[in-house]
Amino acid sequence: LIKSESVFDAPVQLSTGKTLNAEVMYFSLGDQNPHLCLERYGRAIAVMNKLNKNHAFLPHGWDSWSTGLNKDINEKVIMDNIQFVDTHLKRYGWNQIAIDAGWERGPADWEPHPEKFPHGLKPIVDELHNRGMKAGLWIDLFTVPENSKLAKEHPDWLISPDARGKLLLGSDKKILDVTIPEAYNYTRDICKRITNEWGFDGLVEADFVYHLLLGEKYKDENLTKLQVLRKGLESIREGMGNEKFLMTMLPINVSGMYADGIRIGLDNKPLWSSPTLSGNWGCVESLNNFARRYYLFPHLGAPDQDCVFLGNTESNKRWNISDDKKLTQSQVIAWITGTALTGGVFKIGEEFTKLSPNQVNILKKVIPKSTQSARPIDLFDNPYPQIWSLPVSGPILGANIVAVFNWDKEKNTKVSVFLEQLGLDGNQLYTLYDFWNETFVGVIQNAFIVDLPPASASLYGIRLLEKNPMFVASNHHITQGIFDMEELKYLPAQKEMTGMMEVIEDTEYKLTFFDPERRKVRIEEVNVPDVSLEQKEGIITIQFVTPKDVNRVKWSMIFE
Repeated sequence: LIKSESVFDAPVQLSTGKTLNAEVMYFSLGDQNPHLCLERYGRAIAVMNKLNKNHAFLPHGWDSWSTGLNKDINEKVIMDNIQFVDTHLKRYGWNQIAIDAGWERGPADWEPHPEKFPHGLKPIVDELHNRGMKAGLWIDLFTVPENSKLAKEHPDWLISPDARGKLLLGSDKKILDVTIPEAYNYTRDICKRITNEWGFDGLVEADFVYHLLLGEKYKDENLTKLQVLRKGLESIREGMGNEKFLMTMLPINVSGMYADGIRIGLDNKPLWSSPTLSGNWGCVESLNNFARRYYLFPHLGAPDQDCVFLGNTESNKRWNISDDKKLTQSQVIAWITGTALTGGVFKIGEEFTKLSPNQVNILKKVIPKSTQSARPIDLFDNPYPQIWSLPVSGPILGANIVAVFNWDKEKNTKVSVFLEQLGLDGNQLYTLYDFWNETFVGVIQNAFIVDLPPASASLYGIRLLEKNPMFVASNHHITQGIFDMEELKYLPAQKEMTGMMEVIEDTEYKLTFFDPERRKVRIEEVNVPDVSLEQKEGIITIQFVTPKDVNRVKWSMIFE
């Protein structure tokens, strides 16, 4: 027996002879693999709604509000951070600066603050574009404080929140009624001004859109609250146009019809784990919230698990984090690892100008090169999935990128990873590379065991063992060179390996190879200077720094 119910809020009354269509119900019959079942459901949503999420870009950057700055931003602060990203991180995929809360003139007054931004926002946008970067802006269009200019000038556009809304918003806020044509046009025209006149590449983000679900009684009583939410999102998209990037919020299945990216949970703060799910989240809550929804992405847009924190003093102070709860380096690495495997938007909650050289080096390695989300392998066996797998295929190579987590803050844990769980043949031999430790672990078969300290993660690359000398991994990005390798050949008669890969200028590279025959090797030719070669028991590493203006490295090695 299967029973379904479609709830209309507010209730809809049908007159004689009228019909009403309920929502579509999806059945999956015959699938024995529950992961495939969920992933087909995610694709089905996109197909049925004719969604095609081809983003011109994903806004990888920061959230200024989450940093130690909070709302204390101004033109100089933004310009300083633009300069830092342009110099140190832009070429690694950090492509956008979003201006968050604090830019506005006042409550629900969406003009630049005259003291903080005396020249307006357009010069900042122009500066970003001149540097080959993107500009995003935060806004909250549908929540209207009673002391705002909008509330005083157009009280007839506002409605009170319902009982749930009053618990969430308090008694001093109203909700904009977008079923009133003038209010709809108001939000549309603001979005048009932000993108067309000021030149912003997107809204990052259109915040609190779900507040439209909390209105007490809208003027158009024929619309359900979900239809009102759709109308609000339509006003934003109509004003922006389809070519601009829209980041918004829950509910995913509704916002995904209009948005390019979706914040999928609560605001994060710099903690490993939060004591409550109703407040700000830490790493554990944020990443596992994604894991339970992984199958919806990228079909409904790019997931945004909110900010990753790196444990800096300024953000700890902003969020009142005590010394005993500060993020450790291993916790930071775990948070970064999980976020990189979402395939979505990567944001940090730190000021770029306050990053250390070591933090910058880590951030160079993590911007997703694929929009595909990792699969949490033990999703149905573990409330906090420990094994995440992301198969990757480049121009000529493939690999499985696998993260293994220990979410427990107190205890060590050993995790067994079976190759068949990853979709690999357990009878075959594979190479295993530890990315964060830049170490060739060895050749594995059937399974491998990871011994993890408390609150940490390891990241591995797994490649099918070849009988000839083979490329194992690169240390410069979490996908370990798979997307960068363009040519790779071994010529048995000449005992020579040749290769070419795409590289980033002024960047340290360490390439690891493995020769099953453990022969001595020498570099015959390479087009970058000062190359170092190390070899031991068949493990070969080549290290170099790419010169300026070099975007490809070619090499030839002879195996004697």
